[in-house]
Amino acid sequence: MAAIQNLIYQNEPEIAGQYIAKFNSLMRDVLNISDKTFISLTEEIEIIKLNIELEQLRFKQVFDFKLIVGDTINIEELLIPSLITQPIIENAIWHGLLPLKESRTPHLSVHIFIEHEFVIIEITDNGVGRGNYKENSKSKGTKLVYDKLQSINKLTNSINNTMTIIDLFDSANEATGTTVRIQLDYKTD
Repeated sequence: MAAIQNLIYQNEPEIAGQYIAKFNSLMRDVLNISDKTFISLTEEIEIIKLNIELEQLRFKQVFDFKLIVGDTINIEELLIPSLITQPIIENAIWHGLLPLKESRTPHLSVHIFIEHEFVIIEITDNGVGRGNYKENSKSKGTKLVYDKLQSINKLTNSINNTMTIIDLFDSANEATGTTVRIQLDYKTD
């Protein structure tokens, strides 16, 4: 709401209207899946795209985004935990990309593919890295995803649903971003 208010104050009613329409779609989608443990990859992708579009409107396209889905994945039939990517994507934007300022062009990618019998979702940003994040507390969003994966492991009697965070560095050992790798049991509708 603060973003919409800011757009109105900046006399940008057209962008504010676009933001409201996309925000309405996102809220409707989230409400429609809020009581589901698993959703189709199609539904998750729609939420990812709406979330990214909102953030790009809000921050005036300050970052590039790329979504790559493996050719062998049937996005209608593949089921994944609902809203599993949203907290990670939000962290990447807010705590990785936005603090870059002008140091390099910010990029965010989501890559979804099958590896062995697992679904892999990799969310990669070229941001400031976790070591440069100013708050010392652990991310609530990351904890929510971790807890959700643990609950799904208990529910499905599995140990395969995991999340790994990989800090990225250049040859001079300077932080160049973060990759969050989520591994999920392959589950279809």
